[in-house]
Amino acid sequence: MKKLLLLLFVLSALYSKSQEIKNYVWEANPSFQELSEDLKQEPAVILFDKRWIHTRVGEYAYASFVMNHLAVKINKKEVINKFNKVSAEDRNYIRKTRDFHARIIKPDGSIRIIPPSSIVEAEVNKTKSIVFEGVEEGDILEYYYILKENPVSSGVEVYQSEAPVLFAQLTTTSSGVDFHIYPTSAFTKQEQGSKTVYTAKNLPAYKPEYRSADIRNIEKIVFFLTLKGYPPTYWNRMLAQSTLPPKTFKGFRVKHAKKLLEKLNVATLPVDKQLETIDSYIKVNFGFYEDGQKQNKITDLCAGKMLLDSDDVFALYSFFLHQLKIPYELVVSVDRQIGEVNRDIYLYPMPHIWMLYIPETNKYISPFSLSKSYGTPRYEVQGALSVSYNGNGSKSVNISNIGSVDAASNMENNVIEVKLNEELTGAIVKTTAQSTGYRSEFDRRALQLLAEENDKEKTENYMKNRFLHGLPCKLISFDTENTEFHNNYISTPLTINGLLEIEDNFVENAGDMIVVNLGKVIGIQTDLFQEEERHSDLDMDFAHRYKRKITFQIPEGYKVESFGEMKKSVKPLLPETEACWFVSTVEVNENQIVIDIDESYNNYIVPVARYQDYRAVVNAAADFFKGSVVLSKIQ
Repeated sequence: MKKLLLLLFVLSALYSKSQEIKNYVWEANPSFQELSEDLKQEPAVILFDKRWIHTRVGEYAYASFVMNHLAVKINKKEVINKFNKVSAEDRNYIRKTRDFHARIIKPDGSIRIIPPSSIVEAEVNKTKSIVFEGVEEGDILEYYYILKENPVSSGVEVYQSEAPVLFAQLTTTSSGVDFHIYPTSAFTKQEQGSKTVYTAKNLPAYKPEYRSADIRNIEKIVFFLTLKGYPPTYWNRMLAQSTLPPKTFKGFRVKHAKKLLEKLNVATLPVDKQLETIDSYIKVNFGFYEDGQKQNKITDLCAGKMLLDSDDVFALYSFFLHQLKIPYELVVSVDRQIGEVNRDIYLYPMPHIWMLYIPETNKYISPFSLSKSYGTPRYEVQGALSVSYNGNGSKSVNISNIGSVDAASNMENNVIEVKLNEELTGAIVKTTAQSTGYRSEFDRRALQLLAEENDKEKTENYMKNRFLHGLPCKLISFDTENTEFHNNYISTPLTINGLLEIEDNFVENAGDMIVVNLGKVIGIQTDLFQEEERHSDLDMDFAHRYKRKITFQIPEGYKVESFGEMKKSVKPLLPETEACWFVSTVEVNENQIVIDIDESYNNYIVPVARYQDYRAVVNAAADFFKGSVVLSKIQ
């Protein structure tokens, strides 16, 4: 009888906790915070954004309920269409909608309830949605919905918006699970009985900036769940397990891995050559299964191109390293533009990047990136915090920052020859583009995929964009050199040769003179003329440098009148490691104009304090693109 009563009590407690969220209702006559004069100038203001997640897991209970409740004040009619459409969904998952309510509150306090008949259910994914009709300036749009779902083990709740948020809140309740929550610093935590509540106030509007670490900087809450009483996954345990020699694979047997290693015949080679050979074979011949694809059992890993489970590819590298007795460290980090790796635990919602570091060669293997060759770290984690483990049986992990790659290693050299057509209406451009480092790795992978797809139009568009960055042109012909993957290991430049025709506004007539918009041959450039203010550091992916030589054939019967706007020198006084510049020189040699351009960005991060220097360099390149040469007829 005691056991029965205890069971009934537990089930009753589980029921009451879930009933609390299921019975959630809004205030019949709501009151909202008064807006300051500054906030009244904002196009819209989110008055509150309340969310609640309840998860219950047990022998007789396995479900989650999610509640979202939001109210937004519309100050200007031009943003109505941004806020008047609402879908009852959660983190892009399809859910069963349990409750959905919406209303419009007019400036005089009157309330118009959106009728249930206005709720539309999508045929494909069954998501319910509404559109607020007849919204005017000054209205408050309010809605809440409750969803039922299978428990989600992790997630990210983003609160910062294009509109200011006066009040943001996440409430969690649970049975049978523990929530592990990692909010940004804007949130404070409170325990309210069985509830845990995270609250933030007065979040400013989020304004995207060019090359900013958007996701890293935005106000959000990262969470994951474990079964009650089970600790999170600590790095020392996880990495120690991951550095053990694999004994099985999902898609093939150990004997198949051994046969491949024998075929590669690397045992007597220096370590560098061993790893180059292994990495090249895997990257060229193996791809990853995508979600939903059926995995086939592999009976011969030496048979050439095939798809493997990504975990098997990682395990294959580990297997080879153990077989060859090459010491390595397992290194885990997070894309620095998204966030930072947690020093203690594996934070499930974060997209971790796993690499293998070889101390003997001071190089990295990137198992999960098919474009990245053995050598430098992946560009996303340069300078990022990492946790690493060397498999020595220790109970601790190492915390350090990953190194970076200098601009000279990521070089682009372009030789561009330009000759006007006979009608002097456009130009034929012969160009040779060479690249090393990250840029060449991206291109080699892209060219491999394009060759496999055999799509002529897609290939031509890729080439035109590669040469002229979106400038309208006609691709006459192209060819490539050194596209094979093994060239990545010896820094052999990838070479792409192209012959193009540019006619669109390339030549303008001005009486006895013609204006040749020669700057266009470097392709469309980003400009920052409008972005005068900066609030966050700028991230360029990786340090890089461009060198371009442009040779323009002066048409017979013409001479050069001016080229002054194409000669530039923007070189801010900065430390060498932070330096950036755009320098172009112009010479007239008989019937040719020769322009040399040197553009460099020596650091992938530009601090806010240095932004105006960087902006001046970027705008110099944009100005060059607009630059022209004036020619006049010889009398």
